[in-house]
Amino acid sequence: QRRTYWDLNEVPIDSKMGFNDVTAQTETLLKEALRLRLRSDVPVGCFLSGGVDSSLAVAMTAETLGRSFHTYSIGFDSKDFDETPFVRRVLNRYKTDHHHRRLDSSCLEALPKIVSSYSELFGDASAIPTYFVSEAAKSKMTVVLTGDGADEAFGGYLDPYAVHLARIYRQLPAPVRHMVKYVTETHNASERGHWWRRAKRFVEIASCGPEEAYARFKAGGWNRYSEAFLDQKHTANTISLNYLQRCVRTGDVDRMLYADITDRLCHDFLVKVDMATMAHSLEARSPYLDYRVVELGYALNHRLRYRRFERKAVLKAVARKYLDSAIIDRTKMGFAIPQARWLREN
Repeated sequence: QRRTYWDLNEVPIDSKMGFNDVTAQTETLLKEALRLRLRSDVPVGCFLSGGVDSSLAVAMTAETLGRSFHTYSIGFDSKDFDETPFVRRVLNRYKTDHHHRRLDSSCLEALPKIVSSYSELFGDASAIPTYFVSEAAKSKMTVVLTGDGADEAFGGYLDPYAVHLARIYRQLPAPVRHMVKYVTETHNASERGHWWRRAKRFVEIASCGPEEAYARFKAGGWNRYSEAFLDQKHTANTISLNYLQRCVRTGDVDRMLYADITDRLCHDFLVKVDMATMAHSLEARSPYLDYRVVELGYALNHRLRYRRFERKAVLKAVARKYLDSAIIDRTKMGFAIPQARWLREN
């Protein structure tokens, strides 16, 4: 008989703790989670993307071990996607034994091997660099630490943050909202640039209910292809909304966070890392996926989670003890590839 032995639905919102207390507790739990995941009969290395999460994991690992260890990163032949300068900032401070590989469009020659290792349809292009960083680590490692789970637990992604801002926006006087809507609708967004298009999309999202907003956020990817689904009971929106509707909390942001953890994290990001590492006989571990860390992040009041309108505010406050502000305060890039240009070149 199948039963669920753990569910985020059982985690209550903690509205009593202050920001400094939560930050201190987060750091303590992360140190303990890291200590447990460093238990190994073989050397343990770290993936290092240059983002806050993996950089903090590397920094805390360096402090815990008190010695050098192996780290691995991937760069790209496009500065718009390449996080190598931020990787160097971490290396300058913690002096790890680092291994870096720079990818260009020739890496697409490995697609048959990568596709074969997944054994099923998988539409996340970051599977490609994840495959290559795993390949690099296998030359010396059997176990690697990752930064997976931090964004989902502590509110790093744009979708739930946009819903949080929309909730605040709806509290503005109706005439102000009507004026903003009129301005965004009567001007050509495509001619006004990136930020104007974002503003127009935000106003549209703010006028939606949580289900419609979530479906809009998920539109534009693999779920554009209706022929991929068996029937009307298995459409993209039905599958996505299933996770949103499982959440017992009533808050829109809470439901978005729950869906991100139970859907995108579990069925995309962790699948990607698991398949890529197992293809090279690597074991991937993430301190952010310790159930205590996830519960703490999910229990946060939004006032703390998005303190001073900063995404992932609690985790960034911890990171400021270990990392340069240039890493923490920069625009989030994600582990994406210059896909359009690479495909044009091929």
